[in-house]
Amino acid sequence: MSSADVVIVGSGVMGAATAYWLTRLQPSLRVTLVESDTRYEKASSSLSASSIRQQFTCPVNIRLSQFGIAFLREAEQHLGLPDHPVALGLQEPGYLYLAQPEQTAALHTAHQIQKQAGADVSLLGPDELRQCYPWLNVDDVALGSLGLSGEGWFDGPALHQAFLKKAMAQGVQCLHDRVVGLDHTASQVSAVRLASGGSLPCGQVVNAAGPWGGEVAAMAGVQLPHRGGAAHGVCAVLPRAVAAVPLADRPERLVAAARGPVFDQRRRAHTNRARPAAGARLGRMERRTMGVPGTPYSSAHSSAGGACLGGLLRDEHL
Repeated sequence: MSSADVVIVGSGVMGAATAYWLTRLQPSLRVTLVESDTRYEKASSSLSASSIRQQFTCPVNIRLSQFGIAFLREAEQHLGLPDHPVALGLQEPGYLYLAQPEQTAALHTAHQIQKQAGADVSLLGPDELRQCYPWLNVDDVALGSLGLSGEGWFDGPALHQAFLKKAMAQGVQCLHDRVVGLDHTASQVSAVRLASGGSLPCGQVVNAAGPWGGEVAAMAGVQLPHRGGAAHGVCAVLPRAVAAVPLADRPERLVAAARGPVFDQRRRAHTNRARPAAGARLGRMERRTMGVPGTPYSSAHSSAGGACLGGLLRDEHL
């Protein structure tokens, strides 16, 4: 089996994006992606909410998102191919974080950090929230933080495929296999061992295995404080059209969003395996989140995306 300069374990969106950037910045680099789940049925790339925000309390996270939104706005320029145009359906209605009275000090602190980092955000009191979003129940809300631009959602699987196809067009090799071991010294990985029985010599290894990243790291004797998990959301079918709906995050830390008459049926089909605890919180969401009379809520569903990254890079707001 031939060797590679860089082997990337996992060809989800993080692995594919890493391969894209490596070969864009250094075209002569020999990069191989190794992926066992080539249908991406269990990948965070397929199961995530595919949203972007700047409302973090860590300036580095804010800067990363500012770069990210600029890249998404110009995705066709960066990732488009003659036979594969890029259409991400990017929408930027913002994130809306809502705080109860005891949480307002923390929201003010977060707002100051975000403004200093250049985020386009605004604080809204209950009266302003009612004026902007008459459908929203704010009876228990003391303050809201709204992203005015640079926040919203997009087609995550489409972005993943665009990264993957562009990387392959730049010479990246894709290998359908599973990494089961690493040949390494105390400071260097020299080869990845594959479930098929072979091995692939390499100069560097990138661990882009998502929820399985801890298992891959352990092959090199590294323990990561990282494990997979499930983030729970609620799907709602609105009885009438509602304009300018942001992603709304209430004190319960459950997210509600409106992306058209029916909330993203494709993704809901992938993420309908909910934990019982999420179902128990569904009633609280219905009572306290969306103030649209007659809104039927679907059963709670889980997404294997956000929690996988959140376990490693947690950045709470309230």
